[in-house]
Formats: sequence, C-alpha cells, structure tokens
Amino acid sequence: MDSGQNDRNQIRERIRELINTQREFNEQVQQFRQEIGDQEMKRILEEVSRQGQANIQKLSRLLAVKCIV
Repeated sequence: MDSGQNDRNQIRERIRELINTQREFNEQVQQFRQEIGDQEMKRILEEVSRQGQANIQKLSRLLAVKCIV
C-alpha cells in the first residue's frame, strides 16, 4: 500500500469518526430538547440540531468526493 492510499484511508476513517461524533451529539441535543420545557431553549436546540444534520451531510459529501477514489 502506498503512502497516498494510506493517507486516504486515514482521512476516510477520521471523517467517519467525525460523522459518528456529530450523530451522537445530535442525539444528546434531541434528548435534552425533549426534557426541557422552555420554548426558547427548544427553538435554539432545534437550530443546533439542524446545523448538526447539515454538518453530517457536508461531511458525507466530503467523504464521497475526496476519499472514495
């Protein structure tokens, strides 16, 4: 395996780790959102959750475009 392939593998694994970390964070945000009653906090946490989903989509595209070659 050449150095370039090894680098791509490391990048691919790191991006997958970031995606999984973001998913776990999103789950915690959603759980917290369900537990609180403050509507303003719920609104803010919903926005955080949407941004987290956008992060996952961007990381997934990055993985597809840059690392699956």
